[in-house]
Formats: sequence, structure tokens, C-alpha cells
Amino acid sequence: MTTTLPDIERALRLLHMSGVRDTLETRVLQAQGSQQPFLETFALILQDELDRRRSRLIEHPISSPDSRRSSRLPKSTGPSTRSCHGKPVSRCIP
Repeated sequence: MTTTLPDIERALRLLHMSGVRDTLETRVLQAQGSQQPFLETFALILQDELDRRRSRLIEHPISSPDSRRSSRLPKSTGPSTRSCHGKPVSRCIP
């Protein structure tokens, strides 16, 4: 089976590995030019992906699930009108 660089790039796109995709050709040429061992080349490729993900976290920090959830909840306008098995919530809480 012959795998081409476009095949690998397509797979990387599906896996959301843009750090690898962006540097793959350079790393392949670098490894061929210096006859670098496979594991050393692979480690550098993985490091490229880690670096890309870290830089994205710095640029776009992930908010916590609680902060996303609370921003979608309606603002409270007074006492709760929800019920618990047909009773007001205040009566369901011991």
C-alpha cells in the first residue's frame, strides 16, 4: 500500500491535528536530509502538535463548563416556581 502526503494530510485534518499537518513536509525533508532516526522524527512531529495546541489555549482559553452553563441560564426573578413531584421545591428539600 502506497500512502501519499495528501492522504496523510487528509487524515490529519480529520483528526484535527493541524500542528502536525502544518509541519509534516518540513519534518519529512529534515529527517531525510539528516537520516534522523524514526523515533526522534516522530517525537518532533508530536511536539509540533503539542506546541500548536498550547498556543491555541493561550489565544483562546477554554472556559469551564460551569461558566458556559451559567451564561445560558435565565436570570432569576424571585422565588423559584419550579415543582418537585407536584410540590413547591422548598417543600421537597429537607
